[in-house]
Amino acid sequence: MLATGRPVRTATLTAPASGFVIDKKVVQGQSIQAGEELYTIADLSDVWVEAQLREEDAGRVRIGATATLQFTSYPGRPFSGRVTYIDPMLGEQARTVKARITVPNSDGRIKPGMYATVILNSSTQSALTVPRSAVVQTGERALVFVDLGNGKLNAQPVRLGRTGGEYVEVLSGLTSGQRVVTSAQFLIDSESNLGEVMKSMIGVGGQGGTMSGMTPEPTNAVDAKGADMRGMPGMSPPPKR
Repeated sequence: MLATGRPVRTATLTAPASGFVIDKKVVQGQSIQAGEELYTIADLSDVWVEAQLREEDAGRVRIGATATLQFTSYPGRPFSGRVTYIDPMLGEQARTVKARITVPNSDGRIKPGMYATVILNSSTQSALTVPRSAVVQTGERALVFVDLGNGKLNAQPVRLGRTGGEYVEVLSGLTSGQRVVTSAQFLIDSESNLGEVMKSMIGVGGQGGTMSGMTPEPTNAVDAKGADMRGMPGMSPPPKR
């Protein structure tokens, strides 16, 4: 030391931050240079979880949104977090967007490298929905069979929006309270009758070419037996019977 003029064999270097040593790059007796990295220390009181958002869901997640996480190591114990960063770039291969979720970890239970199932709590809004099984795709448009009463059905064209779980959003073509066929396994008196309905809906023979020309009355009505019907609540998916 300069004060005594004698060299010292050990010196104490104080780390600029507290935490856990996750990387050690020196050994006893090794010479070091000024500015060389010796240890890597991580503060694990908060951890980052990277969630992969599907392209169709990325627009509904905002910074500050809350999240519930479930780790395989702790079944039945949910953890809470908050979205603190959303990657501005879309992954071209996986078609996903990365969202960073900060999770408090004061007890150190969450370890770097763990996998988690994430449920993001985005802002909600009312939407008219139908079960996905109620939608018939013709290739050019989507149809839903509406109950006209007295065993009559009407093939109604609809414009679809977002899909969530077993339900799909209906942007136009239906109104709240209408009853629709929710099962594809329903009986129709005549298969040829159904074929005529489909032809009229996709414009074969010049009939039924536009949605504006459709009416909920007999033009596209068919007889049905055993059809599974459900009401349209408008605000939330109807309970299954």
